[in-house]
Amino acid sequence: MEDFAGYRQELKWNYPIRRRSTRDHPSSSSPSQLHINLHFTFQTTYVIYFLSQDPTQPPRIGSPGIDPPDIQNSININLQTLCRKQKARETLIEELQGWPVPDDHKLRDFVKFALMKSRQAVISMPPGHSVLYLYFTVVAKNKRVVYPRRRVIERVVQRSMEEYEASNYMVPAEDSSIESLDKMIVDSGTCSICLEEFFPANGGCEVVCMPCKHIFHEDCIKKWLGTSHYCPVCRFEMPAKTQMLKNS
Repeated sequence: MEDFAGYRQELKWNYPIRRRSTRDHPSSSSPSQLHINLHFTFQTTYVIYFLSQDPTQPPRIGSPGIDPPDIQNSININLQTLCRKQKARETLIEELQGWPVPDDHKLRDFVKFALMKSRQAVISMPPGHSVLYLYFTVVAKNKRVVYPRRRVIERVVQRSMEEYEASNYMVPAEDSSIESLDKMIVDSGTCSICLEEFFPANGGCEVVCMPCKHIFHEDCIKKWLGTSHYCPVCRFEMPAKTQMLKNS
C-alpha cells in the first residue's frame, strides 16, 4: 500500500547567464545613473518516484501532469543600490518572495549569486554603455518519493534499533560477570583487541575466554568490558551494569 511520501526540492540556476548592454538610457556623467535590468525566469518541474517493495529494484518514475507556467520577474536597480549589498539583497528577496521555494536559504543563495554576477558584468561593460540587461533562469525540480508501507515500517524499526544499540553499546559489563570469565591455556592465536599474538610461556599462554568462545589477553578484555558489555568480535552481550543501562 503506497501511502507514505517524502518531498524534496532541488534548485538550480543557469551559468553562464545571458547578458547585453546598450546606450539606450540617456547618458549622464554620474556613474550612479547606470541602470541594471535583471530578468528572472522561474521554471518548476515535478517528478514522482514510486519505490518498489523490493529495495533492489529501481523506482518507477511518473509525473503528476502538466508543469505550472513559468514565473517571470523583471527588476530594475541602479548602481548605487547594487553597491549597497544589504539593500540590493533586500530588494531582490522582496521581489522574488512569490517564488514557490520552501527553503529560504536556497532563495538567499540564488540572490547572492545574481548580485555577484551583476557586479562582475558592470565592471566589464563597454565604455559609454549605460544600461545592462541580465537574464537568469532558475529551475526548481520537485521530487516526491512514494514509499510502500512495508518499507517505511522496516526503516523505522531499523532506525530505532540502531539508536538503541548506539546508546546501549557503551555500557560496562557487570564486575561479577567479568571476574567469572573462564581462563584457558593456548599454544597460538591472536588477541583481537591489541592484535598481538599469544606467546606461549612454560608450555602455553593463559587467555580469557568469553561465553561466545572468543579469547583475549586478560588485561585487554577486562579493559574492554569496563567500557562496553559486548564482545568486540561478535557482539555477544554480557550482563550490563544495571544502573548505567537504565540511565542510558
